[in-house]
Amino acid sequence: MNPNSTPPEGLYGPVAASGAESEARCPETKNAAQTGTQGVTPLALAANVVATTLNSRGHWIDIEDCQAIAEAVLKLSHQRVRDLHAPVDYRGRPICGHCSGHGGGSCDNGPQPYPCDTIAALDEQPTA
Repeated sequence: MNPNSTPPEGLYGPVAASGAESEARCPETKNAAQTGTQGVTPLALAANVVATTLNSRGHWIDIEDCQAIAEAVLKLSHQRVRDLHAPVDYRGRPICGHCSGHGGGSCDNGPQPYPCDTIAALDEQPTA
């Protein structure tokens, strides 16, 4: 085993587990209902990817900084998708140029109304 690597049980795994088990529990403590949400938000997933990637390369940064980087990346990627799915005028009505395959005044696919499903998905507010 590499002496510079983390052991499989973690740096303080056995110590932390034994210490937690030996502590007295408060009899008045009750389990509360879990308040987590289903699934992972895109921001949380992106922040986790940023942290994991940087940490694996030896760069340790605060979670707030990881979230700021993730927000910037998501904002940029969303803008690129919006630019790709920009509305165009087709016979007096807005359609999605990308989904419709619009070019030179005709559509390769059937005209897809704007906002298309992709833009609608970007505009959806995540539910908590």
